[in-house]
Amino acid sequence: MKIMILLPTHDARLCVQLAVALPILLQRFAELGTASCVVHRTSSHVDENRNALHRQWLASDCDACLWLDSDIELLDPRRLADAVVACPMELAGGLYCRKDHSNQLAAKIDPVGIPIWLGAGCLLVRRSLAERLPAQPWSSAMVDGTFHGEDVMFCKRARDAGVATIGVLDVQLRHWGLHGY
Repeated sequence: MKIMILLPTHDARLCVQLAVALPILLQRFAELGTASCVVHRTSSHVDENRNALHRQWLASDCDACLWLDSDIELLDPRRLADAVVACPMELAGGLYCRKDHSNQLAAKIDPVGIPIWLGAGCLLVRRSLAERLPAQPWSSAMVDGTFHGEDVMFCKRARDAGVATIGVLDVQLRHWGLHGY
C-alpha cells in the first residue's frame, strides 16, 4: 500500500501539534511497510485547493490518500497510521468537533450510528472510490435551499458512486479551528 497525505491550507500554516505529529505518522507508516508521502498546497479557495490536490493524488501511483486539515491535532499519530492501514473501507474518517467549539461533531450520523457524512479534516479515500467520482468531486453546493460544504458534498458524491457505508477510524483528534494556533 502507498498513501499520499494531503494537507490543504489557506495560508500555509499548520497547527504546531499537527506539524509535530507528521514525522511520527510517517515513521509509523514505514514501520507498517506502507510507503507514504506528504503533499501540501496553499490556496484561499477551499474547493479549488482540494480538487487540485485530488488531481495530483490521482496522477500518482498511490493507492489511497489521507486528508489532514491544517487545524487538526492527531492525539496519537501512531494509532492513526495503524487504523488507516487496517481499514478496508473505500471512505473512512476520524470524528472530531466543529471548529466553532460547540462540541457538535463535524459529521452527520444516522439513528443507528452510521455516518451520512464526515468532515474532511481526517479522511481516508481509496483510489477505487476516487476513480468513480466526477472530475471535480470537492465542491460546495446548495441543495434544497441549504448550503453544504465541500466535505458534505464529497460524501454525497461517494454515496452516489456506490459507497454504502462510510467508516469511522478509531482515532482521537482535536479540531483547533482558525484561531487555536
